[in-house]
Amino acid sequence: MKTYTCPAWCTVDHGDDPPVDVFHRGARIRIVPPADLTAPDEQAIVPQMTAHLVVYEVPSGPEETAVVMLELDDHPGGRATEMQLADVDDVLAQLDTYQAQLAQMRATMAAILEAS
Repeated sequence: MKTYTCPAWCTVDHGDDPPVDVFHRGARIRIVPPADLTAPDEQAIVPQMTAHLVVYEVPSGPEETAVVMLELDDHPGGRATEMQLADVDDVLAQLDTYQAQLAQMRATMAAILEAS
């Protein structure tokens, strides 16, 4: 039976016995906006996006290949999107645009507050 060594980034407790279906999952990262404490519970803001790296089907022989994905989750819906490298590049480009636009909004907000 093949033994598996987890990569340093894997956070899964595989237990003592080697599992039949080997996979690795990294730690989650998340965006958490500040809570609106005046909103009703059903409208409370929760983490809008979490992500983690996953390797499914760890190869047990040279003829096999791993399935590597980055998963984005939305909460509280519990849906996940499995992304390949090109998809991650697209999301990163969107986040760069979002960050620039958010910074511009912040600058406008600061100017309005300064003028009042």
